[in-house]
This record gives sequence, structure tokens and C-alpha cells, in this order.
Amino acid sequence: YIKFLRNYDWTKTVIGPMEGWSLIVRQYVFFIMSNPEARAIFLGHDDPTLIYNEACGILIGDLHPRALGVSGSVGASHSWEYKYKGIKKTLRTGIPDRDYDHYHPVARNGLELEEAYFSWNTMPLMDDRGCIFGVLKEFYDTSSKVISHRRDKTRHMAEQMADPMTQADNMETFWAQVLDVFDLNPQDFPFCAIYSSPEDLDSRNTGTSTLQDTMPSSLKLEGTVGLKKGHSLVTEFLDVMNMDNPLMKPFRAAWISSKPVPLMSKDGTLPELLRVRIEGRGHGATCNSAVIYPIRRVDCPGPVGILLLGLNPQRHFDGPFRSFLSSIFDQFVKAAAAILVPEEHGKLLEEREKAKEQERIFGKLAEHAPVGIAVFGPTGSPQFVNPTYLALSNVTHQEDLPPRSMEMVHPNDREQLREDFAIFLSSEQTKFRNFQYRVQYPPPQAADASPSSQWRTILAYAWSEPEGDGYLKWVSLTDITSNEKARIEDALEIRQQSENFIDMTCHEMRNPLSAIIQSADGIITSFDSNFSASPEMLSDDAQSSILDSVQTIMLCAQHQKRIVDDILTLSKLEGNLLQISPECYRPVLLVEKAIQMYEAELADAKITPKLEIKDSYHTIGIDFVMVDTSRLLQILINLLTNAIKFTRRADGAKEVSVVLGASKTPPSAGTCNVSFIPPRGPRPDIVSQPEWGKGEDVYLQFDVCDTGEGLTPEQMKSLFMRFSQATAKTYSKYGGSGLGLFISRELTELQGGRIGVHSVAGQGSTFAFYIKVRKYRPDCLEEDLVSDIPNHEVPSGVQPVKDSVSASLAYTEAAARDISSTTIGFGNLTTPTLPTDLHILLVEDNLINQKVTAVQLRKMGCTVHVANHGIDCLKFLEKSSFFRTEPDMNTPLSVILLDLEMPVMNGLTCVRRIREMQQTGELVEHVPVIACTGNARREQTVHAIETGMDDVVTKPFRINELLPKCYDLI
Repeated sequence: YIKFLRNYDWTKTVIGPMEGWSLIVRQYVFFIMSNPEARAIFLGHDDPTLIYNEACGILIGDLHPRALGVSGSVGASHSWEYKYKGIKKTLRTGIPDRDYDHYHPVARNGLELEEAYFSWNTMPLMDDRGCIFGVLKEFYDTSSKVISHRRDKTRHMAEQMADPMTQADNMETFWAQVLDVFDLNPQDFPFCAIYSSPEDLDSRNTGTSTLQDTMPSSLKLEGTVGLKKGHSLVTEFLDVMNMDNPLMKPFRAAWISSKPVPLMSKDGTLPELLRVRIEGRGHGATCNSAVIYPIRRVDCPGPVGILLLGLNPQRHFDGPFRSFLSSIFDQFVKAAAAILVPEEHGKLLEEREKAKEQERIFGKLAEHAPVGIAVFGPTGSPQFVNPTYLALSNVTHQEDLPPRSMEMVHPNDREQLREDFAIFLSSEQTKFRNFQYRVQYPPPQAADASPSSQWRTILAYAWSEPEGDGYLKWVSLTDITSNEKARIEDALEIRQQSENFIDMTCHEMRNPLSAIIQSADGIITSFDSNFSASPEMLSDDAQSSILDSVQTIMLCAQHQKRIVDDILTLSKLEGNLLQISPECYRPVLLVEKAIQMYEAELADAKITPKLEIKDSYHTIGIDFVMVDTSRLLQILINLLTNAIKFTRRADGAKEVSVVLGASKTPPSAGTCNVSFIPPRGPRPDIVSQPEWGKGEDVYLQFDVCDTGEGLTPEQMKSLFMRFSQATAKTYSKYGGSGLGLFISRELTELQGGRIGVHSVAGQGSTFAFYIKVRKYRPDCLEEDLVSDIPNHEVPSGVQPVKDSVSASLAYTEAAARDISSTTIGFGNLTTPTLPTDLHILLVEDNLINQKVTAVQLRKMGCTVHVANHGIDCLKFLEKSSFFRTEPDMNTPLSVILLDLEMPVMNGLTCVRRIREMQQTGELVEHVPVIACTGNARREQTVHAIETGMDDVVTKPFRINELLPKCYDLI
């Protein structure tokens, strides 16, 4: 900048060339140029000449350098008259002056004029004779402080609306208070129009669901700010069915999604009728952005009202602006809820009772486990012991267990057992240990005791698990006394018992989890859309408590489901029961599916998802490959879960991206210098099996990158180990079982690949893995799957991720997605249409699950019939439209949701009978049947399909995951 000043043509300025400047002027110019803050000097009295430094030049904007060396009115523009008064005062009196928070818009940050405020000091400049020849101005940008203070006042007004002491007692007063909030902030809100939904709106119809059922035909105008009579929006009722109105589409989108819809000039979404200039509001500038913002209601579906807000034309609608608006509308929701919401404590208490009952059932399952299980504290004292553990140890009290008491242990084994236990209890590692010893059995006082039967051999299997600042010590006992043949038979029996126990545990856990998740979904939806109006009011604290409790139920249920899935996978890995089963699939579609599963969580956490396809993917011609989709999806889910969990609380930009690449040789590193960890041991080459086909071997690489908290080198050392997390504090802060990354490592290595991580603390992490697959190559033209599926071009680079839609529309939009879109599965969606004729028979013996699922399906517009077991199902079929009688005389039926484990007749027997009735002609066409079961093992799912099921949904499930499968079948 100094070079620029030296080369500047000062001959064209008022003060002339630099060589003619006096020494005192040079000194003051040097003084301001060496200051990093905005500084300027004004030389002369009648029409002061302006010279300024680089920081001040940025504030002057497009007027630089024209403002150098000329009248100060050029640089000060429209604010010169005000500034000149202060300059003349200091020139006249010689007394320094200060001005605070003066409004002075500046051309910056992509805006023609950005709202800005400055404070400045004005000080006299004196020559050697003590004469004042100019002034020095020191500028300070106070824009953030002024705007923040103004918005805090607006936010405080909204908070007072939700205060029980000042809140409105009816909706008319409520709307008046909302108008006041925006009327008193003319800078940020040039105009406002408030529309309320009719009081008699009832969208809780069942059986059919159309646009009229979910939206009123018109909205009532409650008041405006800034908009004068005669404007097209200032009308008593707004016809939301008028498709000629450019605002109707965003109004419907805001209604259905209950989310704000921004309208911007820069992207063409702001209609001309909103590009207005309001005198005395919005700084008198033309409005270039607006937002349609719904106020969620809690007594019935749809918002309580919708606000159309003009936005500050001199500020971007950025993160702070959005957060400011969100905080205001949160208070509006609470204030409206205090008027409309009835008490719902009973339902939450019922959910708590269900959780207690679930805990009781799990306690019973542990009590009857076929193996001994005990948990020891760091000092060796038992904290939990099941009956089998006591029986195998031949003691009746916990205090008599080894290593405290060795009375029942064989004398030759006591010393070694003490040593093994001491090492185990003192170790702070999570690795597993085995040791065995003999226990006296039967008791010595038994009359029929014989020397050959007095001792049983016990195998102890021990491991540690981090707990707070210490470790919990787990020990399981197994009796291995029998001879070799009996031992093999016992081992097989124990494995079968373990599988049955795990199956039973998973089934018993998944059944109530399904009801808990759907009930919690129902309560949350009811707070958004389904509570009946009541004169009673909830306090602000009560509302927050209820919502927090429901969210806690939902998070705990989802957390428990992930643990069940991890335990099931781990049991298969430990028993060598897990098989890799390839199928023909497009990898890109699988990644899309994984990302779409987290749409709601990503949106809630304000995390931007991205999908990037590397050039290498196209270079080697990847399209269809033979891959185990379920195991690959499980790895992606584990890594995405961690990425979202650690990015949710991050500061700054929040992003989670998945990078997909390919190579013909094993990759050596990920996109961010990821180092792959060595495999745990040699693995067979799975793709050499016949079921993988004859295509070319390739490697698919997946990088899951986040901008979360990151990891230190010390923390990364403990990753990918069983029951291990980065630190002991990770569990208390984020939860989790510590199994996810261990399982991901095992699944990756089973598929011929490796996994690794690269991370910098405070900057995010990248988890990368690759697996070995084969390109799909059909043996004959008849087997060419590619020819039957529309071409799906996959562009390289970062791809946009589609926006989430409401639960009631998600499945129809997913079904309507254009496969040939150039955007990878996240392209433009077709206009969603709600279902109109879906008739479901729900066959479920668990009455709680039956009731909860039926209610949620009906809320989505389905007609639901229920049956308690297979016999009831068959009887209903005889009266349905599938039966061989006059169609008009029978009950319509679209699909059957069939549980597997039921009394009287189970689901598998029932579906066999249905398929027999189809073959004999008793049923006129194929009946779509979906199994809804807590049995989650792959072989169980395959068996259900082979028996006659069209599809299988594993509990717990959510309704918006179930309905797409129903529509695929019909």
C-alpha cells in the first residue's frame, strides 16, 4: 500500500505532489500508514482534504483511490455532512471529540451496501507553531455489537411471550404480540404478514390421505407490518390452492415440512411482488430476500400459523441470522403450546413403565443364561453374579467366590488361580484371558460322592471394559469336564444354546424397542401435530421436560438397537458363523442409501453431507460389482454414526463426506494420508469362490471424513480394539459400546481389505477402508442385469445431497426418484403425492406393538386391520379382495405385515398356507406379505424369504422405513 501511495499521481490532487508536502504532514501520514487500524487525516479548514491508510481504504470500498487527496466529502459520501460537523468543531475548539455507533453502510461481503456502524475519535493536528491545520480520525467497526444488541432486544420480547407471567391467554393476543416483536425491529424485518390456520382444521383422518387432509384450503390473515392495503398479500384469506400465486408452492412446502423456506433474489426464488421498498424499514432499501416460517403447533397436524418475513436487505441471511430467527420461533412455539397443548404426562409415565418392564425381562434372561457371568470391581469384589456362576463355582454366597475363597478349588490349582486372577484384576488392558481350574463337585458331604466325580474342570473367560476412571472386569465360566467326544457335543450344545439365547435376547429386545421407538415418534409427532386442544396449559418447564424426556427415550432406544446389532455380529464373528455372501449391486447406490439413512440426524445437527466420486472410480470402469451389500453397509453405518456423533458438537463448519474410489491393486493410503492398520491374521481370498463370478478383481475404497473434534495420536492407538474407545471419557460424553470400529475392522478384513484412520485434534478425522470385489460379468446375455436397468451415469467430484422430506412424503419421493438423473441419487425429486388407497392387515400377537404400529400407520393415511395370529390372518383373507368370490363383496387389502413368533399359528406356517391357497386357486392373485420380526440373523431372514415372504423388516423399525417396502410390492 505504501508503494501504491508513492507511485500515486498526487499532481491531480488538492495537496499536490508528495515532494511539496511539509515535514509535519509527512510525519502524520507516516504515523497513520504504520497503524494497522483504520486511520485518516483531514487537512485544511474550509474543505478538508482526505488521506487514509490501507485499513481505512477497505472501509471506503469502491471510492478508493478516488477519495485520496481530494475533499473528504468524496470518501464520506452521504454521511459527510454529519462527519464534517464534528471535524469543524475540533478544528474550531482544538478539543478532541468522540462519536459512537454511527450508521455508515459499506460496500463489502458481496453486498451493494452492507449495514455497518462505526465509532470514531477526532483529534486536532498541530504544526510546530501550535496552529491547528487538520484532524486525525480513528475509526472502530462496531457493527457486530450494535446488531447483536438490537437482536437481543427482539429475542427478549419473544422470550417474554413464553414467560408464564406475561404470556397471552388466547390466540388473538398471541398474534398481536408476534406482530409487536417484528414491528419493533424495522431494520431486520422490512415487512411481515401473519397467516393462521382455521380453528376447525382436522387432519387426523384415516383410510385416505390427500393434500386437503393435510393442509387447509385457505389461511386467515392475522395482521401485517410494513405492507399497505392494496398489496396482493393483504387480504383477509389467502387461497393456498391457487396455483397461479408464486408463493403457494413454498407455502405448501413450509406447511408439510414444518421448516422455514427461504426466498432469495440471487437464486430466483423471490417473487417480484416481494421486491418492495418500505419507507422507514429495512434502511429504505429494496427487499432482496424473505423467508416463509411456520410456527409448529402441538395440538393437531400442521403449523399453528405461517409467517412471511421480509429480511434485512443490507445483511446476508447467514448462520447467525438463521439462528436468531430460530430462537425467536422456538419461543413462539412455547407460547402457542401454553395455550393449545393438553397435559400428556400419562403417556410418558406409561413409557417409563414399559422401560421398567423391559429391564425386568432382561434381568430374567440373564438369570437363566446357560453360562456363568460375573462382573468384578478393580479390588476383586463381585458387583454382579448370575446363579449359573455360583452353581459352577459350587458356592451359595458371593463372598465365597474365588479368588477370595479357595475352599472349593482343587489344592493343586489354587496358587495358579490366585496368580491368574491377580494379573487380570491389576491389568488395565482390554485384551481377553483364559484360565482353567478344578472345582469340587458334588459337595463332599454327599453320600454318593465318588472319587471320579468329585472335580469338575472350569474354563474361565475374562476380559476388561473401561468404566469411568477404571475398568470393569468380566468373567464367564463354562464347564469342560466331559471327555473329548462329550466335550465336542457340549461345545456344540453350548453354541446352540448361546445362539438361541442371543436370538431370544435380540427378539425380546427388538419387540419392545420397536414399540418404544414408534411410541416416541408418535409423541414427538403429537407435540408437532397430534395433541387435542384443551383449556389446560403446560408450564414452560413442563413442556421442556416432556420434550427432553421423549428425546431421551428415542436416543436410548436407538443406542440399544445399535448395541443389539453389534452383539449379534460379534457373536457370529466369535463363532466363525459370519459368511460373506456376494450379490450384484452398484456401490454408489449403496453409499447413497447409507447417507439417506441419516438425513434426519444430519439435518438436526446442521451437518452438511457430501458424496465425492474419485476419477479412479470411472477410470477402471466400475458399474455393477459382486459385493456383500449388508456387510459393506454395516461398515458405512458404523463410520457415519461416529462421524455424526463427533461432528455434532464441533465449532465452525460441520461437514461429513464420503469419498468413493477404486483401484486394481490394494490402496496404500486414503485421501488424507490414512495409514491402514495391519490385519489381525491371514484371511482366505473370498472372491475366488464360484459365487463371485468371473469378473475382474478390483478394490473399492471408502473414506468417511468429518470436521469434528479430531483425535490425538495417543487416542488413535486404542481404536479398532474390542470394547475400546478413544479415551475413558468418550463413553460418558458420547456413549457407545466400543464395538463398532472393532466389528468394522473384522468385516473389512473378511472382505479382503483393511481399515485405518488419520486425524488431527481439533480439525476432524478421516476413517478409510477398502474391500476386494469383482466386477459383475454375466455368463450369458439373459443374465445381463445392466441391460434391464436404466443407465445411471455417475459424475465425478462432490455431489449434492438431497434435502430431507417429511415422513409422510419420504417413501413416495424415494419410489419416484429418477434413476437416470445425473445427480447421484440425490437429484431433483418428482412432485410428491400422498397415498390414497393403502389397506394393511397387521398380524402381531404383542398387543402393545400391534396398537402402536396400527396408530402410526393410520396417521400416515393407511387403513389398518389387525389380527393376533396366523389363523386370524387366514380367516381375514377369506373375506378379502384376494379371495375367490365377487370382488365388490370383499374387504380391500393391499399388503400383509406378518410377525413370525406368534401363538396358535406362527408367521412361517401362515405364509406357507397362503402360498398353498394361491396354488390351489383359492386366492385369485399373489398376496404381498412382509415379515416384521425381531429375528435379525441373515439365515433367519433368508429362511423367511424361502418360505414365502416377499420381504423382511427387522424390528425395531420406523414407519417411514416400512412404507416404501409396501409400495414396492404393490
